[in-house]
Amino acid sequence: MAGDPVSDFGPCVLRGKDGRMSYVGAPEIILENREDIDREPDRRGNRPIVRGARRSTTLGEMLARGVITKRMHDAATRFLDALSMATGGSGGSFLGEGIRVAPGSRTAMPERQLRAITEVRRVLNRLGIHSDTVMWWVVVGNKSTAEFDRRFRLREGTGADWLRASLDQLDSLYHPGSLARTGQD
Repeated sequence: MAGDPVSDFGPCVLRGKDGRMSYVGAPEIILENREDIDREPDRRGNRPIVRGARRSTTLGEMLARGVITKRMHDAATRFLDALSMATGGSGGSFLGEGIRVAPGSRTAMPERQLRAITEVRRVLNRLGIHSDTVMWWVVVGNKSTAEFDRRFRLREGTGADWLRASLDQLDSLYHPGSLARTGQD
């Protein structure tokens, strides 16, 4: 239903019949409030806030250490949310196979999933993202830029530089005409 609150608690959080959450799997869970980008802002320009849980991520650690800016982190999180919505939470592969969806007509697919598929395809095509790019490696694979540098035999720090450039481009794609390139948050 359109008015239902959406909560993505991820694979490490289970909700019992009594409504209580229990944490299983990875020990690092971050509960956060964030804007619902799929809803229209109110008269003051504020979007509704939704509550969600995430595992501790490489991006979060990079933000905490000041390696990336909040704008870069938010753009990556938006992309990751769209990717999750586009795949329907199936964890299906995008690369080489296209986006997996339920069989049937396009009208059988939820509108939010259709919008997410369009958004993800636009990002992948505009930024040239694939499994061997640092953006995919860190944002989707949750691996470090140091691991990327070692895997592809690059000078230390190259992956971090490339990631910042990619996240800047992603932010600019989501917010045309913004101050992303100046490093301002």
